[in-house]
Amino acid sequence: MDKMYGKRMGYFGGADREIDLKDNHVLEAKVPKRDKPGEYEASDLDLNQFIGNKDGKFEWNGSNYAETAKDLKVDGYGNTLRLRGSLRNMKGEYVPADIRLGERVGIRDYKLEYPYYSEL
Repeated sequence: MDKMYGKRMGYFGGADREIDLKDNHVLEAKVPKRDKPGEYEASDLDLNQFIGNKDGKFEWNGSNYAETAKDLKVDGYGNTLRLRGSLRNMKGEYVPADIRLGERVGIRDYKLEYPYYSEL
């Protein structure tokens, strides 16, 4: 199956050049169009639904990290794509934090998906 346009597309194949974070919690990426190879369309995923803040550290299977975060950005590409910023800890201090999004977020069926597990 074609990794770029097939059903089991992995990680952020082909979308790496246009990834952004909107409103500090919505990951947006350009993904290949289903019926038009070589063309792309926007797909988004609300990271607040499955990433939390545990004492100043990002945590998978949590929620609403953005409520206690500032200076957020995404950087890297593919499976090294990271969400970085400062999270409030239990003392009320903002501390640097990051989480590797590429570990659990990817493109499947022409849209961003969590959890993403490679079948390849």
